[in-house]
Amino acid sequence: MAVEDYAALEGISAFVYFLLGGITLVLSKRTVNNNWNEKYAAIMFGWYLIFMGLGVLASYLSEMVQLGGGGDINWISKSSQMTVYIASSVRMSLPIAIALIFPYPFLQKKNSLQIAGLFTLILTILASGVFTFSESPGWFLFISLYMVPVLIWGFVYVRFSFKEMFLGDPDSRTISSSAGLLIFAFGGVRIVDWLFWLLIPDRWIVTRGLQFWSTVEDFNMTSYFVARGLELSIAVTASITVFVFEGYRNFTHGNSLLSTISHMFFMIGVVSFFVNLSVLDILDECVYDVCDGLPDSWLIYNTFTNNLAIFLFKPLIIMFVLLNYSLVDTKTDKNGTLARTMVILMVVIVSSTIIEMLQSIIPVGDIITSGILAIGIAAAIGWEENIMRQLLSFQESVNTYLKELDEIILHDYEPRQVRLFTGIMVIILVYNLLMSILHATLELGF
Repeated sequence: MAVEDYAALEGISAFVYFLLGGITLVLSKRTVNNNWNEKYAAIMFGWYLIFMGLGVLASYLSEMVQLGGGGDINWISKSSQMTVYIASSVRMSLPIAIALIFPYPFLQKKNSLQIAGLFTLILTILASGVFTFSESPGWFLFISLYMVPVLIWGFVYVRFSFKEMFLGDPDSRTISSSAGLLIFAFGGVRIVDWLFWLLIPDRWIVTRGLQFWSTVEDFNMTSYFVARGLELSIAVTASITVFVFEGYRNFTHGNSLLSTISHMFFMIGVVSFFVNLSVLDILDECVYDVCDGLPDSWLIYNTFTNNLAIFLFKPLIIMFVLLNYSLVDTKTDKNGTLARTMVILMVVIVSSTIIEMLQSIIPVGDIITSGILAIGIAAAIGWEENIMRQLLSFQESVNTYLKELDEIILHDYEPRQVRLFTGIMVIILVYNLLMSILHATLELGF
Protein backbone atom coordinates (compact mmCIF):
# COMPACT_ATOMS: atom_id res chain seq x y z
CA MET A 1 0.00 0.00 0.00
CA ALA A 2 1.43 3.35 -0.98
CA VAL A 3 2.22 5.84 1.74
CA GLU A 4 -0.13 8.36 0.11
CA ASP A 5 -3.03 5.86 0.18
CA TYR A 6 -2.40 5.07 3.84
CA ALA A 7 -2.16 8.76 4.74
CA ALA A 8 -5.43 9.49 2.93
CA LEU A 9 -7.12 6.69 4.87
CA GLU A 10 -5.78 8.14 8.11
CA GLY A 11 -7.11 11.58 7.27
CA ILE A 12 -10.62 10.30 6.57
CA SER A 13 -10.59 8.05 9.63
CA ALA A 14 -9.46 10.85 11.97
CA PHE A 15 -12.36 13.05 10.85
CA VAL A 16 -14.87 10.22 11.28
CA TYR A 17 -13.51 9.27 14.73
CA PHE A 18 -13.90 12.84 15.97
CA LEU A 19 -17.49 12.98 14.74
CA LEU A 20 -18.36 9.55 16.16
CA GLY A 21 -16.82 10.44 19.51
CA GLY A 22 -18.63 13.77 19.66
CA ILE A 23 -21.99 12.24 18.71
CA THR A 24 -21.52 9.49 21.30
CA LEU A 25 -20.88 12.06 24.03
CA VAL A 26 -23.96 14.06 23.02
CA LEU A 27 -26.13 10.94 22.95
CA SER A 28 -24.81 9.82 26.34
CA LYS A 29 -25.66 13.22 27.80
CA ARG A 30 -29.21 13.01 26.43
CA THR A 31 -29.70 9.46 27.70
CA VAL A 32 -31.50 9.74 31.03
CA ASN A 33 -32.97 6.29 31.73
CA ASN A 34 -29.79 4.18 31.69
CA ASN A 35 -28.09 2.93 34.82
CA TRP A 36 -24.74 4.35 35.87
CA ASN A 37 -22.55 1.63 34.32
CA GLU A 38 -24.13 1.92 30.86
CA LYS A 39 -23.98 5.71 30.90
CA TYR A 40 -20.37 5.77 32.11
CA ALA A 41 -19.35 3.19 29.49
CA ALA A 42 -20.87 5.29 26.71
CA ILE A 43 -18.98 8.38 27.93
CA MET A 44 -15.67 6.49 28.00
CA PHE A 45 -16.28 5.02 24.54
CA GLY A 46 -16.93 8.55 23.25
CA TRP A 47 -13.66 9.89 24.63
CA TYR A 48 -11.81 6.81 23.40
CA LEU A 49 -13.00 7.54 19.84
CA ILE A 50 -11.90 11.18 20.19
CA PHE A 51 -8.40 10.19 21.27
CA MET A 52 -8.28 7.63 18.48
CA GLY A 53 -9.04 10.47 16.09
CA LEU A 54 -6.38 12.65 17.71
CA GLY A 55 -3.70 9.97 17.37
CA VAL A 56 -4.64 9.16 13.77
CA LEU A 57 -4.71 12.89 12.89
CA ALA A 58 -1.24 13.38 14.37
CA SER A 59 0.07 10.43 12.38
CA TYR A 60 -1.59 11.82 9.24
CA LEU A 61 -0.02 15.27 9.71
CA SER A 62 3.39 13.72 10.23
CA GLU A 63 3.04 11.65 7.05
CA MET A 64 1.82 14.63 5.01
CA VAL A 65 4.61 16.92 6.20
CA GLN A 66 7.27 14.35 5.38
CA LEU A 67 5.76 13.78 1.93
CA GLY A 68 5.34 17.49 1.20
CA GLY A 69 8.63 18.75 2.53
CA GLY A 70 9.21 22.31 3.72
CA GLY A 71 11.07 24.16 6.44
CA ASP A 72 8.71 23.26 9.28
CA ILE A 73 9.03 19.50 8.82
CA ASN A 74 11.03 18.89 11.99
CA TRP A 75 8.79 21.01 14.26
CA ILE A 76 5.49 19.59 13.04
CA SER A 77 6.82 16.04 12.87
CA LYS A 78 8.11 16.10 16.45
CA SER A 79 4.98 17.73 17.87
CA SER A 80 2.87 15.13 16.04
CA GLN A 81 5.09 12.37 17.39
CA MET A 82 4.40 13.46 20.97
CA THR A 83 0.66 13.61 20.24
CA VAL A 84 0.84 10.04 18.93
CA TYR A 85 2.59 8.97 22.16
CA ILE A 86 -0.01 10.58 24.42
CA ALA A 87 -3.01 9.49 22.34
CA SER A 88 -1.62 5.94 22.28
CA SER A 89 -1.24 6.06 26.06
CA VAL A 90 -4.90 7.05 26.46
CA ARG A 91 -5.94 4.34 23.99
CA MET A 92 -4.03 1.86 26.15
CA SER A 93 -5.36 2.96 29.56
CA LEU A 94 -8.97 3.96 28.85
CA PRO A 95 -10.05 0.53 27.49
CA ILE A 96 -8.81 -1.05 30.74
CA ALA A 97 -11.17 1.25 32.64
CA ILE A 98 -14.01 0.44 30.21
CA ALA A 99 -13.44 -3.31 30.69
CA LEU A 100 -13.83 -2.91 34.46
CA ILE A 101 -17.30 -1.39 33.99
CA PHE A 102 -18.80 -2.90 30.83
CA PRO A 103 -20.27 -5.40 30.10
CA TYR A 104 -19.67 -6.80 33.59
CA PRO A 105 -19.14 -4.14 36.29
CA PHE A 106 -16.13 -5.27 38.31
CA LEU A 107 -15.77 -1.70 39.56
CA GLN A 108 -19.03 -0.78 41.32
CA LYS A 109 -18.17 2.26 43.41
CA LYS A 110 -20.23 5.45 43.47
CA ASN A 111 -17.22 7.27 42.08
CA SER A 112 -16.35 4.64 39.45
CA LEU A 113 -16.09 7.18 36.64
CA GLN A 114 -13.83 9.41 38.70
CA ILE A 115 -11.59 6.44 39.51
CA ALA A 116 -11.49 5.53 35.81
CA GLY A 117 -10.53 9.09 34.90
CA LEU A 118 -7.74 9.30 37.47
CA PHE A 119 -6.45 5.88 36.42
CA THR A 120 -6.39 7.01 32.79
CA LEU A 121 -4.62 10.27 33.67
CA ILE A 122 -1.91 8.63 35.80
CA LEU A 123 -1.25 5.77 33.38
CA THR A 124 -1.24 8.19 30.42
CA ILE A 125 1.38 10.41 32.04
CA LEU A 126 3.51 7.40 33.01
CA ALA A 127 3.22 5.68 29.63
CA SER A 128 3.82 8.83 27.57
CA GLY A 129 6.84 9.60 29.76
CA VAL A 130 8.21 6.11 29.18
CA PHE A 131 7.59 6.38 25.43
CA THR A 132 9.48 9.70 25.38
CA PHE A 133 12.33 9.27 27.83
CA SER A 134 12.86 5.51 28.18
CA GLU A 135 14.89 3.22 26.00
CA SER A 136 13.26 0.20 24.42
CA PRO A 137 12.82 -2.02 27.57
CA GLY A 138 10.47 0.46 29.26
CA TRP A 139 8.71 1.24 25.99
CA PHE A 140 8.01 -2.42 25.32
CA LEU A 141 6.74 -2.96 28.86
CA PHE A 142 3.77 -0.68 28.22
CA ILE A 143 3.05 -2.27 24.83
CA SER A 144 1.97 -5.45 26.62
CA LEU A 145 -0.76 -3.51 28.47
CA TYR A 146 -2.75 -3.01 25.26
CA MET A 147 -4.27 -6.47 25.59
CA VAL A 148 -5.26 -6.25 29.28
CA PRO A 149 -8.88 -5.31 28.44
CA VAL A 150 -9.01 -8.25 26.02
CA LEU A 151 -7.93 -10.50 28.92
CA ILE A 152 -10.72 -9.11 31.13
CA TRP A 153 -13.35 -9.47 28.41
CA GLY A 154 -12.05 -13.00 27.76
CA PHE A 155 -12.83 -14.08 31.33
CA VAL A 156 -16.26 -12.46 31.11
CA TYR A 157 -16.97 -14.19 27.79
CA VAL A 158 -16.00 -17.64 29.10
CA ARG A 159 -18.07 -17.35 32.27
CA PHE A 160 -21.30 -16.26 30.59
CA SER A 161 -20.87 -18.46 27.50
CA PHE A 162 -20.52 -21.45 29.80
CA LYS A 163 -23.72 -20.41 31.59
CA GLU A 164 -25.59 -20.18 28.30
CA MET A 165 -24.36 -23.33 26.56
CA PHE A 166 -23.91 -25.74 29.46
CA LEU A 167 -26.18 -24.45 32.23
CA GLY A 168 -29.14 -23.56 30.03
CA ASP A 169 -29.24 -19.83 30.78
CA PRO A 170 -29.97 -18.08 27.44
CA ASP A 171 -30.16 -14.59 28.98
CA SER A 172 -26.42 -14.68 29.71
CA ARG A 173 -25.79 -14.35 25.96
CA THR A 174 -26.28 -10.60 26.28
CA ILE A 175 -23.09 -10.29 28.32
CA SER A 176 -21.02 -12.94 26.55
CA SER A 177 -21.82 -11.59 23.07
CA SER A 178 -20.91 -8.00 23.99
CA ALA A 179 -17.65 -9.17 25.59
CA GLY A 180 -16.83 -11.31 22.54
CA LEU A 181 -17.45 -8.43 20.13
CA LEU A 182 -15.16 -6.15 22.16
CA ILE A 183 -12.43 -8.82 22.08
CA PHE A 184 -12.36 -8.62 18.29
CA ALA A 185 -12.72 -4.82 18.28
CA PHE A 186 -9.70 -4.19 20.49
CA GLY A 187 -7.63 -7.29 19.73
CA GLY A 188 -8.42 -7.73 16.03
CA VAL A 189 -5.16 -6.23 14.79
CA ARG A 190 -3.29 -9.08 16.52
CA ILE A 191 -5.89 -11.79 15.93
CA VAL A 192 -5.56 -11.58 12.11
CA ASP A 193 -2.27 -13.50 12.43
CA TRP A 194 -3.37 -15.88 15.16
CA LEU A 195 -2.32 -19.14 13.44
CA PHE A 196 1.11 -17.87 12.37
CA TRP A 197 1.81 -16.68 15.90
CA LEU A 198 0.52 -19.93 17.39
CA LEU A 199 2.70 -22.20 15.23
CA ILE A 200 5.78 -20.02 14.54
CA PRO A 201 5.75 -17.30 17.22
CA ASP A 202 9.41 -16.34 16.94
CA ARG A 203 9.09 -15.63 13.21
CA TRP A 204 5.95 -13.53 13.76
CA ILE A 205 7.66 -11.40 16.39
CA VAL A 206 10.76 -11.00 14.23
CA THR A 207 8.60 -9.98 11.26
CA ARG A 208 6.88 -7.24 13.26
CA GLY A 209 10.19 -6.21 14.85
CA LEU A 210 11.94 -5.45 11.59
CA GLN A 211 10.50 -1.94 11.46
CA PHE A 212 11.87 -1.21 14.94
CA TRP A 213 15.34 -2.53 14.17
CA SER A 214 15.78 0.07 11.48
CA THR A 215 14.63 3.01 13.64
CA VAL A 216 15.63 2.23 17.27
CA GLU A 217 19.26 2.41 18.28
CA ASP A 218 20.50 -0.41 20.54
CA PHE A 219 17.34 -2.42 19.92
CA ASN A 220 16.64 -4.73 22.88
CA MET A 221 15.33 -7.92 21.33
CA THR A 222 14.73 -9.67 24.68
CA SER A 223 12.40 -6.94 25.93
CA TYR A 224 10.63 -6.89 22.61
CA PHE A 225 10.07 -10.67 22.68
CA VAL A 226 8.72 -10.56 26.24
CA ALA A 227 6.34 -7.65 25.54
CA ARG A 228 5.08 -9.02 22.24
CA GLY A 229 4.81 -12.50 23.75
CA LEU A 230 2.55 -11.25 26.55
CA GLU A 231 0.48 -9.17 24.16
CA LEU A 232 0.03 -11.93 21.60
CA SER A 233 -0.57 -14.66 24.17
CA ILE A 234 -3.58 -12.78 25.50
CA ALA A 235 -4.96 -11.88 22.07
CA VAL A 236 -4.55 -15.33 20.55
CA THR A 237 -5.76 -17.24 23.62
CA ALA A 238 -8.87 -15.08 23.80
CA SER A 239 -9.54 -15.44 20.08
CA ILE A 240 -9.11 -19.23 20.04
CA THR A 241 -11.44 -19.46 23.03
CA VAL A 242 -14.09 -17.50 21.13
CA PHE A 243 -13.49 -19.64 18.00
CA VAL A 244 -14.13 -22.83 19.97
CA PHE A 245 -17.15 -21.60 21.91
CA GLU A 246 -18.80 -19.96 18.90
CA GLY A 247 -18.12 -23.00 16.73
CA TYR A 248 -19.88 -25.21 19.27
CA ARG A 249 -22.68 -22.67 19.69
CA ASN A 250 -23.40 -22.74 15.95
CA PHE A 251 -24.49 -26.37 16.22
CA THR A 252 -26.62 -25.85 19.32
CA HIS A 253 -28.05 -22.34 19.03
CA GLY A 254 -27.55 -21.28 15.42
CA ASN A 255 -25.53 -18.48 13.86
CA SER A 256 -25.11 -14.95 15.24
CA LEU A 257 -23.16 -11.79 14.47
CA LEU A 258 -20.40 -12.76 16.90
CA SER A 259 -20.19 -16.24 15.36
CA THR A 260 -19.88 -14.74 11.88
CA ILE A 261 -17.12 -12.34 12.95
CA SER A 262 -15.21 -15.09 14.75
CA HIS A 263 -15.38 -17.38 11.71
CA MET A 264 -14.17 -14.53 9.51
CA PHE A 265 -11.15 -13.85 11.73
CA PHE A 266 -10.51 -17.61 11.87
CA MET A 267 -10.32 -17.80 8.07
CA ILE A 268 -8.21 -14.64 7.80
CA GLY A 269 -5.74 -16.17 10.26
CA VAL A 270 -5.49 -19.37 8.21
CA VAL A 271 -4.93 -17.46 4.96
CA SER A 272 -2.42 -15.14 6.64
CA PHE A 273 -0.45 -18.15 7.85
CA PHE A 274 0.17 -19.41 4.32
CA VAL A 275 0.87 -15.89 3.06
CA ASN A 276 3.48 -15.38 5.78
CA LEU A 277 4.86 -18.87 5.24
CA SER A 278 5.69 -17.95 1.63
CA VAL A 279 8.17 -15.23 2.71
CA LEU A 280 10.04 -17.05 5.47
CA ASP A 281 13.18 -17.45 3.33
CA ILE A 282 13.21 -13.74 2.51
CA LEU A 283 12.61 -12.97 6.16
CA ASP A 284 15.67 -15.00 7.16
CA GLU A 285 17.76 -13.07 4.65
CA CYS A 286 16.56 -9.77 6.11
CA VAL A 287 17.42 -10.89 9.64
CA TYR A 288 20.73 -12.70 9.11
CA ASP A 289 21.98 -11.18 5.87
CA VAL A 290 21.13 -8.39 3.45
CA CYS A 291 17.86 -8.34 1.52
CA ASP A 292 15.96 -6.06 -0.84
CA GLY A 293 12.95 -5.92 1.45
CA LEU A 294 9.81 -7.99 1.65
CA PRO A 295 7.64 -8.46 -1.47
CA ASP A 296 5.12 -5.73 -2.29
CA SER A 297 2.31 -8.30 -2.44
CA TRP A 298 3.07 -9.38 1.13
CA LEU A 299 3.22 -5.79 2.36
CA ILE A 300 -0.08 -4.96 0.65
CA TYR A 301 -1.84 -8.01 2.11
CA ASN A 302 -0.64 -7.39 5.66
CA THR A 303 -1.42 -3.69 5.46
CA PHE A 304 -4.84 -4.57 4.09
CA THR A 305 -5.74 -6.98 6.91
CA ASN A 306 -4.25 -4.88 9.71
CA ASN A 307 -5.87 -1.68 8.51
CA LEU A 308 -9.23 -3.37 8.11
CA ALA A 309 -9.01 -4.38 11.77
CA ILE A 310 -8.02 -0.88 12.92
CA PHE A 311 -9.94 1.47 10.64
CA LEU A 312 -12.99 -0.63 9.79
CA PHE A 313 -13.87 -3.29 12.34
CA LYS A 314 -13.01 -1.41 15.53
CA PRO A 315 -15.26 1.65 15.00
CA LEU A 316 -18.02 -0.47 13.47
CA ILE A 317 -18.11 -2.86 16.41
CA ILE A 318 -17.95 -0.03 18.93
CA MET A 319 -20.90 1.67 17.21
CA PHE A 320 -22.83 -1.61 17.15
CA VAL A 321 -22.22 -2.16 20.86
CA LEU A 322 -23.30 1.40 21.68
CA LEU A 323 -26.54 1.10 19.72
CA ASN A 324 -27.47 -2.55 20.17
CA TYR A 325 -26.72 -2.87 23.89
CA SER A 326 -28.64 0.28 24.85
CA LEU A 327 -25.64 2.30 25.99
CA VAL A 328 -27.23 5.33 24.34
CA ASP A 329 -30.91 6.20 23.92
CA THR A 330 -32.01 6.37 20.26
CA LYS A 331 -35.78 6.38 20.73
CA THR A 332 -36.40 10.13 20.87
CA ASP A 333 -36.51 12.18 17.66
CA LYS A 334 -33.39 14.25 18.46
CA ASN A 335 -31.37 11.21 19.45
CA GLY A 336 -32.70 9.25 16.47
CA THR A 337 -31.35 11.91 14.11
CA LEU A 338 -27.90 11.70 15.67
CA ALA A 339 -28.04 7.90 15.60
CA ARG A 340 -28.84 7.99 11.89
CA THR A 341 -25.85 10.31 11.44
CA MET A 342 -23.74 7.63 13.12
CA VAL A 343 -25.04 5.11 10.59
CA ILE A 344 -24.04 7.40 7.70
CA LEU A 345 -20.58 7.80 9.24
CA MET A 346 -20.34 4.02 9.52
CA VAL A 347 -21.03 3.82 5.78
CA VAL A 348 -18.31 6.43 5.19
CA ILE A 349 -15.87 4.30 7.21
CA VAL A 350 -16.71 1.17 5.23
CA SER A 351 -16.64 2.90 1.84
CA SER A 352 -13.46 4.92 2.36
CA THR A 353 -11.54 2.02 3.91
CA ILE A 354 -12.41 -0.44 1.16
CA ILE A 355 -11.78 2.13 -1.59
CA GLU A 356 -8.37 3.12 -0.25
CA MET A 357 -7.40 -0.52 0.18
CA LEU A 358 -8.47 -1.46 -3.34
CA GLN A 359 -6.78 1.62 -4.75
CA SER A 360 -3.47 0.33 -3.42
CA ILE A 361 -3.96 -2.83 -5.52
CA ILE A 362 -5.87 -1.57 -8.57
CA PRO A 363 -4.74 1.76 -10.08
CA VAL A 364 -8.09 3.56 -10.09
CA GLY A 365 -8.29 7.32 -10.51
CA ASP A 366 -9.26 9.62 -7.65
CA ILE A 367 -12.31 10.89 -9.54
CA ILE A 368 -13.70 7.37 -9.87
CA THR A 369 -13.10 6.51 -6.22
CA SER A 370 -14.63 9.82 -5.10
CA GLY A 371 -17.68 9.03 -7.20
CA ILE A 372 -18.01 5.57 -5.64
CA LEU A 373 -17.74 7.10 -2.16
CA ALA A 374 -20.41 9.69 -3.03
CA ILE A 375 -22.74 6.95 -4.30
CA GLY A 376 -22.26 4.99 -1.09
CA ILE A 377 -23.06 8.02 1.08
CA ALA A 378 -26.09 8.90 -1.07
CA ALA A 379 -27.38 5.35 -0.72
CA ALA A 380 -26.84 5.49 3.05
CA ILE A 381 -28.84 8.70 3.32
CA GLY A 382 -31.79 6.92 1.76
CA TRP A 383 -31.44 3.70 3.72
CA GLU A 384 -30.22 4.88 7.13
CA GLU A 385 -33.60 4.28 8.78
CA ASN A 386 -33.72 0.69 7.53
CA ILE A 387 -30.14 0.13 8.68
CA MET A 388 -31.03 1.59 12.08
CA ARG A 389 -34.08 -0.65 12.31
CA GLN A 390 -31.95 -3.72 11.61
CA LEU A 391 -29.28 -2.66 14.11
CA LEU A 392 -31.85 -2.12 16.85
CA SER A 393 -34.05 -5.12 16.08
CA PHE A 394 -32.44 -7.11 18.89
CA GLN A 395 -31.66 -4.23 21.25
CA GLU A 396 -30.65 -5.55 24.67
CA SER A 397 -29.32 -4.32 28.00
CA VAL A 398 -26.76 -6.14 30.11
CA ASN A 399 -28.31 -4.66 33.24
CA THR A 400 -31.55 -6.59 32.77
CA TYR A 401 -29.66 -9.84 33.30
CA LEU A 402 -27.30 -8.44 35.96
CA LYS A 403 -30.34 -7.44 38.02
CA GLU A 404 -31.66 -11.01 37.79
CA LEU A 405 -28.32 -12.28 39.07
CA ASP A 406 -28.26 -9.57 41.74
CA GLU A 407 -24.67 -8.79 40.72
CA ILE A 408 -24.95 -5.05 40.18
CA ILE A 409 -25.24 -2.24 42.70
CA LEU A 410 -27.71 0.33 41.34
CA HIS A 411 -26.11 3.64 42.28
CA ASP A 412 -27.82 6.89 41.47
CA TYR A 413 -26.37 8.65 38.44
CA GLU A 414 -24.20 11.58 39.52
CA PRO A 415 -23.61 14.40 36.99
CA ARG A 416 -20.68 15.52 39.14
CA GLN A 417 -18.84 12.32 38.19
CA VAL A 418 -19.27 13.14 34.51
CA ARG A 419 -18.00 16.69 35.01
CA LEU A 420 -14.93 15.41 36.87
CA PHE A 421 -14.20 12.82 34.19
CA THR A 422 -14.63 15.40 31.42
CA GLY A 423 -12.30 17.72 33.30
CA ILE A 424 -9.67 14.99 33.49
CA MET A 425 -9.94 14.36 29.74
CA VAL A 426 -9.50 18.10 29.11
CA ILE A 427 -6.43 18.05 31.37
CA ILE A 428 -4.98 15.28 29.21
CA LEU A 429 -5.65 17.37 26.07
CA VAL A 430 -3.89 20.39 27.65
CA TYR A 431 -1.03 18.12 28.75
CA ASN A 432 -0.77 16.87 25.18
CA LEU A 433 -0.62 20.42 23.83
CA LEU A 434 2.11 21.51 26.25
CA MET A 435 4.20 18.36 25.80
CA SER A 436 3.91 18.56 22.01
CA ILE A 437 5.21 22.13 22.04
CA LEU A 438 8.04 21.22 24.43
CA HIS A 439 8.98 18.16 22.40
CA ALA A 440 9.02 20.14 19.16
CA THR A 441 11.16 22.94 20.58
CA LEU A 442 13.45 21.10 23.01
CA GLU A 443 13.49 17.59 21.46
CA LEU A 444 12.74 15.71 24.65
CA GLY A 445 13.85 12.14 25.14
CA PHE A 446 16.42 10.01 23.37
